[in-house]
Amino acid sequence: MIVSAYDHQRQGNSILSIMDKRTGRHLKNIILKGRPHVGGITYDPEHDLLWVCGRKKARAQLFAIKLTTIRQYPADQPQKPIQYQYSTLLKSITRASLVSYHDGALWVGYFNIFGDSNVQSFQVSAVIKGREKAGVKLTARNIRSNELKSEQRWQAVDKIQGLTFSDTRAFFSQSYGLDDSWIYVFATTGRPQQFTPEKALLKIRMPAHLE
Repeated sequence: MIVSAYDHQRQGNSILSIMDKRTGRHLKNIILKGRPHVGGITYDPEHDLLWVCGRKKARAQLFAIKLTTIRQYPADQPQKPIQYQYSTLLKSITRASLVSYHDGALWVGYFNIFGDSNVQSFQVSAVIKGREKAGVKLTARNIRSNELKSEQRWQAVDKIQGLTFSDTRAFFSQSYGLDDSWIYVFATTGRPQQFTPEKALLKIRMPAHLE
């Protein structure tokens, strides 16, 4: 089981905590580069990659780590940040707040407190193809050539914290502060739709802080 975390005081690097799913025992922490608000992670079984939401040069970012790299990361000594296999800036979304893998695409969501959130899909093949070149430092001159636009974009309920899919349904979690949280359920079959409250098939009340 992999849990992402960041230092709210912005003193230490963001991390991934690795735990044994069967026993709950903590195995190791993996250090990430910098201090991004790593609010979303998802597993891509096609490429055996863990995708993580990040931020770089004040832009939304996705980066990916091979599971073999995660397994090989030593647990018994202080480490440098883990090596990323891919790192891509996202041009069409303000911030990568959450991410979910579904049907060959990465669905990236933007958390918005004051109005509708939005969700955008990026084909994994395009994200990998549009990755930053290894060893090339991003500058104002070349940063735009490294940004990737989404394939599609949908309006979504505000304050979205998480997203996952079944074969025919999409499940959004909505949470902020001490108020009740909610799960919104949407159909994903048929023509594309907006993931707005009036389109939901079901709305389920949940405890606060459902992040």
